[in-house]
Amino acid sequence: RKGHWALFNASPGPTGSPSPDLPAESAFAGHKGVVVLRSGKGDRARALLVRGGANLLAQDDQLALFVYDKGRLMTEDVGYHLAGSHVHRGWGMRAISHAMATVNEDLPTSQGYAFVPSASLIALEDLGGVKVAEYSGPLSRTHQGATEYRRALIFCDVDEATSYALDILLVAGGRIHDYAINGPKFAEGDSGSFTVEG
Repeated sequence: RKGHWALFNASPGPTGSPSPDLPAESAFAGHKGVVVLRSGKGDRARALLVRGGANLLAQDDQLALFVYDKGRLMTEDVGYHLAGSHVHRGWGMRAISHAMATVNEDLPTSQGYAFVPSASLIALEDLGGVKVAEYSGPLSRTHQGATEYRRALIFCDVDEATSYALDILLVAGGRIHDYAINGPKFAEGDSGSFTVEG
């Protein structure tokens, strides 16, 4: 992951044949349970990605959100690029290190993280300027007392270069619900284009 931004934005750029255009439509990769809501073209391509597939990674990250813009990941997911480190074996495996809601202070079970079956894709629509996806994955949080755990995303275009996203999490059960979203450190003087409000 580190260096992808430079690969696509450094000057002079890489030499060789140009990369093919990314698909413009939103998509569902059923074998992995991944939904990608896409918008924009070229250097203004942006996307929201949610993984609802079975949790086989020993990370508590089912229904985690990834936000892409300007050729780079705008949200930080600590668990993946630190795999095998002491940070990964502790904080990086927890839900709080991913962009998602936690239940009951993200306390793991005494056995650690176990296999969780795939979440159910409830809706996926690409209506041009508006894209919608919704997943339900209550089994991913039953060990923390949740009876429902859903994530709905609405991705709306403002113009050719700008979009906004509405991220709705419905969590029932448990005592405490926290929303976590982590961002990368941008290069000096680069404020990025990702903001959180509300």
